[in-house]
Amino acid sequence: MAIRKIDTEKVKSISTHMLSLANAYELEITKLFKMLNFVPYDGHAWVGNQAELYFDIVSMDKQSFIDFGDSLRNVALRLSEDSEKARDKIALIQKSEAGGK
Repeated sequence: MAIRKIDTEKVKSISTHMLSLANAYELEITKLFKMLNFVPYDGHAWVGNQAELYFDIVSMDKQSFIDFGDSLRNVALRLSEDSEKARDKIALIQKSEAGGK
C-alpha cells in the first residue's frame, strides 16, 4: 500500500476559505445583477429599447454566474468532507498500529 501524506487541517482551512469566497461571490453577483436590472429604467445613463435589450441579454447570463458560485461552494464542501474522512481514517490507522489502545 502506498503511503500518502495529507495535511487534513490545511485542507479543511482551504475549504473553509473557499466556502467564504463562494458566499462573498454570491452576494456580489446578486448585488451586480440587482443594479443592472435598474440601469435601463432608472439609471438614466442608458435608456430605450437598445438598453432594455442589452440588459435582458445580460440577465440571461446570471444563471451561469450563479452556477459558478454553486460549483465553487460544492468543491469546498467536498474538500471539507473528504478532509474529515481522511482525518478519521488516519486516526483509525494510528489506533490500529498502536495496538488498539
